[in-house]
Amino acid sequence: MIRDKRHCFLALFFFLAMVACDSSDNSIESVDSGSETADGGSETADGGDILIDDDLHAEWFADYNQGQDTTYLDNSGTTYEEGDTNRYPMAPSHTFIQDVAYGPFSRNVLDIYLPTDVSGPTPVAVYIHGGGFSYGDKTKIHENKGDIAAYLADGIAVASISYRYGAKDSVAGQTAAIPNGVCDGSDGGCRKDYIFRDGARAIQYIRYRAQDWNIAPSKIAAWGSSAGGQIVMWIATTPNLAITDHPDSVLREDSRVQVAGHMTSQVSALISDWPELLSFSDAFWETIGWSDEIYDKGLQGSISALKSSPEGQKLLQVIDYYQAMSADSPPIMAVCSVRDNSEEMLLNPNNAEDFQSNLIHHPLHSVAVYERCLMVQEACGIATRMLKIGAYVDADKDHIANMQAFITGRLGEL
Repeated sequence: MIRDKRHCFLALFFFLAMVACDSSDNSIESVDSGSETADGGSETADGGDILIDDDLHAEWFADYNQGQDTTYLDNSGTTYEEGDTNRYPMAPSHTFIQDVAYGPFSRNVLDIYLPTDVSGPTPVAVYIHGGGFSYGDKTKIHENKGDIAAYLADGIAVASISYRYGAKDSVAGQTAAIPNGVCDGSDGGCRKDYIFRDGARAIQYIRYRAQDWNIAPSKIAAWGSSAGGQIVMWIATTPNLAITDHPDSVLREDSRVQVAGHMTSQVSALISDWPELLSFSDAFWETIGWSDEIYDKGLQGSISALKSSPEGQKLLQVIDYYQAMSADSPPIMAVCSVRDNSEEMLLNPNNAEDFQSNLIHHPLHSVAVYERCLMVQEACGIATRMLKIGAYVDADKDHIANMQAFITGRLGEL
C-alpha cells in the first residue's frame, strides 16, 4: 500500500498518470507534431538511444510561428525610469520595464531591469521560473531566486520571463487539440518542445532589443529553477534557431546563451532516462514502479509510445538536452538547495508527503548534470549542500550566491 501511495505521489507531482497507453491513442502521430517538413524517421542506436541530428531542430520548429503576426512588437511594456522602487528601493540606479511582449501569446511576456550608470552595453542574466510547466510566472524571481540589486551593482541587466503552460494533468494532455496553442491555462496546454522554444524566443527578443536596451548581445546568461532549469539547459544545448529570412524579425536573431544555470532542476527532460543517470539502486526504481509506460503529460504521450514511432523518436531527440551537451555548450553551473536524502529516507513512509518533490529535486540531478558537463568541457561548476566545485564557487556561499557568482564571473570573461 505504501508503494502505491509513493507511486501516486510521483504521478501527481510530475503531472503524469499511470495509464495503459495504447500507441495509437498516445502516439505523436495522432496530433499535429509541428514537423511536417522533417524528413523520414530518425535513426536509433542500439538499445533505443536517440542519435543526435544537428539539423533536426530547424526542421522540427519550421512552423513554430505559423499563423502568427508581429503586432505583439507594439507592446513594449510599461517603463519606470526611476526603477522598481517598490521592491528594490536601495538598488543601484536602473530602469524597470514591465510586461514586455516577446511573442504573440499572452504568456510570452518578460520584465527587465536595466542598469543606467554604465559606460557601454551591458551583459544580461535571464531567469526562467519553475512550476512543473503548469503554474508560476516571471515574478517568481523575487522569491529568493537571485539578487537583482547585486546584478545591477555589477553592471548586469536582469530579465525574468513567463512562458506558455503545459497541460495540468494527463486528461488535459490527452485531449489537447494541438501541442502549440495559446496555453494560458484555458486550453489543454502546450507540449514541452514548444515551451522550450518559447524560452529560446525570449533570448531572441532580448537580442532584437539589444540596441534599445543597451544590451551586449554576445553576453547573455540564463538560469532557471526546476522546470525553468530544463528550459535553460535546452536553450544552452540546442543549435542556433535563427532563421535569417523569417518575416518576424525576432526569429532572425541568435537563440543561444553564453552561460547556463541549472537550479534545483532535473538531469533530463526524458524521465525514462533517470534510472540510468541517477545513482539510485535498481531496487529503488523497482520499488516506486518506474516505467516507460508512465503517461507524460508534458510530452502528450508515454515514452514507450513515443519510441514506437519515427515522429515520437524525433520529439525525444529534440528535447534531450542531456545527450546534447557538447564542447560547443556554454559554461554550465548546477546548484541544488535540497538535502542529499538517502534511498531509505526517500522511501520512509513518514516522508511520503515530500517524496515526489525530494526525488525530482534531489541533488543527484545536479551531480549528473555536472558530470556530463565535465565529459565534454571544463567550464563546469556545482554547488549542493555536500559538493561545491568549480571556478567562482565558494564553499562558504549558498547555492543562490554561487549561481550568481558563476554567472557574473563567466560573463566577465567574455
